[in-house]
Amino acid sequence: MVLDDPLPAALVAINTALKTEEATPQVANGEENGDLQGYALLDGTILYHPNFFEIRDERVLAFRDWLYSGRYRFEYYARAVCEGHFLVPATKVAAMYSPGVNGFTGQTDIIIKAR
Repeated sequence: MVLDDPLPAALVAINTALKTEEATPQVANGEENGDLQGYALLDGTILYHPNFFEIRDERVLAFRDWLYSGRYRFEYYARAVCEGHFLVPATKVAAMYSPGVNGFTGQTDIIIKAR
């Protein structure tokens, strides 16, 4: 499976593996916001832990060898680099070798204001 999440023009994905990036909230004892229990949330949503991911200028790509059926959530951090009104493109998830098996989020917009 590949998750292709295009970023709006105002956002840059943060690579938390780089020591030069600012710190992000840490997961303590497998819990974040008191909601996590290992790989699943209390509402049944499964956390998408990719086998490999790429952070590019305009998108984040996350790859997984296989998935169980169900609802998944993938999270990463992004930094706003300018203010304004921007279009957030649809995210696509697809089986790499069966592109007919896919899903999309809806398009939306985002308003970024100065501090």
